[in-house]
Amino acid sequence: MSGIDPLAGNIEQLQTALARPVTAVSAEAAIDVGPDGGLLAIRITDHGRRLDPDSLAEVIVRLHASALTEARRAIADAVARLEADPRLRARREQLTDALQQPPSRRAATREEDDETDRYYQRQSWLE
Repeated sequence: MSGIDPLAGNIEQLQTALARPVTAVSAEAAIDVGPDGGLLAIRITDHGRRLDPDSLAEVIVRLHASALTEARRAIADAVARLEADPRLRARREQLTDALQQPPSRRAATREEDDETDRYYQRQSWLE
């Protein structure tokens, strides 16, 4: 489908970016991060097990930041490709123009006027 319509390919790219975990790897550990930044897995290598706790924590934080940056970049790229589609841009401009219009004033119907009169128990405007 994406070969026929580039918009479908861009939507697929965004769906993939929103669902795909990102992995950051070093000699000490590997970290899997979800698109929302949540840690999915931490795998410590033999080399990482020989590190002191503070050094290992630094490695994990650095890898998490790296994976999170990659996940955000993938989502931002996919959103940018969608926003660049001329059809979506034209539709967004139409909606923006419609939202900026002043509200139209609607005249009260005869039924609404009658209901108001009954509420105030008036028979005419002279009372």
